[in-house]
Amino acid sequence: MENTEKQCPYCAEVIKKEAVICKHCGHDLQTGQPSDSLRLENRPVVEIVKPAKAASTISDGVKLGCGMFIILPIIIVVIIIVIIAIAMAGAGA
Repeated sequence: MENTEKQCPYCAEVIKKEAVICKHCGHDLQTGQPSDSLRLENRPVVEIVKPAKAASTISDGVKLGCGMFIILPIIIVVIIIVIIAIAMAGAGA
């Protein structure tokens, strides 16, 4: 324990020497009574709000990656078929 600290007489936790209320047990060190300021029912309610999930983008490789492995080869095959068809039509003319 440092020179700037003392032990709470109610919960035996180390607190600052200048402390008026123990941050661990909530006792008022001057009166010995539990402090109302640290009771749960007197604390403000804080609601934790999770941020909304962003829409899927191309950089979302896990979700779009699987679909792209199916769609991309189909597009390539269609392009190759169109190129072959154009080449054959031009060669037959």
